[in-house]
Parts: sequence; C-alpha cells; structure tokens
Amino acid sequence: MVDNKVYLSVSDLNFYISQKFKNDPYLHKVFLQGELSNFRFRMNSHQYFSLKDEKSKINVVMFRSFFEKLKFKPEEGMKVYVSGYVDVYGPQGSYQFYAQTMEPAGLGALYEQLRQLTEEMQVPLYGDPDNKDALDLAQKGLKEFKNRKVIIFDTAGRHKQEEDLIAEMDTLDDI
Repeated sequence: MVDNKVYLSVSDLNFYISQKFKNDPYLHKVFLQGELSNFRFRMNSHQYFSLKDEKSKINVVMFRSFFEKLKFKPEEGMKVYVSGYVDVYGPQGSYQFYAQTMEPAGLGALYEQLRQLTEEMQVPLYGDPDNKDALDLAQKGLKEFKNRKVIIFDTAGRHKQEEDLIAEMDTLDDI
C-alpha cells in the first residue's frame, strides 16, 4: 500500500485558511456589535482590543489610519458598532477581526461626541436627560447663560433653524 499523505507547513495551512476568509462573501464585510474589552489607548499606533457579548469574544485590531477617522474616543466597556473583515494573523495562526469603522451603540456617535466635548471643556451638559437640575436650568431660557460657556441641546428632538438661533443669541447680547 502506498502512503499518499501530503504534509502542509504551518504557514501553508494559515495561508489556505486566510484565503478561505478572504473569499467568503459573508466574512469579507462584517458588521458587529459588542462591548469594548481590554481597550487601552495606544498613542500613534494601531489599537488592539476585544469585542465581547454575553457568550463570546473576538480579538480586534484597528489600524491607525482607520482609528484616526473616529469622531469619538472609545472607552473600556463602551458598547459599539464596528464593521470590517475577518482574517488570519499568520504568525500566530489565530483569526481576528480587522475593524475599519466604529461608532457608539445606543445614543449614537453625535451624542457621545457631545458628551466627551463637555467633559473636555469642563462645562455641564444642559439638556442631559440624566441631569434633571441641568434640564430645569436649561428650560429657564438662554438668558440665564449670558457670558458663560455652555452647550445646550434640545432633548425633545425639536430643531431650530440656524437663523432663529443666531437671532436669539443676538438678543442676549442686548440684555
């Protein structure tokens, strides 16, 4: 009996699996939601972290060029939506997720950006539904805020035309 076994190198096997990932239409562009885990900001570098849910986790890398495009600062434990692809990291023979986009889940990217801006400016977020005192103060009107640094947004979702807001702010200058 002839032994026809073909032995692959580890590199060949990892390459083969990588090609399977790259050619699978379901793994070429993947949209995930999960919680950031093991996230430690690395300045001027790629970001390495995990995404997890209640049953599982996956290792993630986000290259610097994609990370620099984010409009918010990811934080440990934050729930996020990410998109990217799955591939094999050849030297370790492990698969991981390569994130290309990320945005906060829940309230959304704009709210998270606003929240982080108010923290950075060290001003209260007037209109924050979780801050009832600030909400009451915001409802008293813009007159209360003359010569103060504030950020106000409408929690009821109503939108004012830019011209109306500018006119309203101009009347404050006259007071």
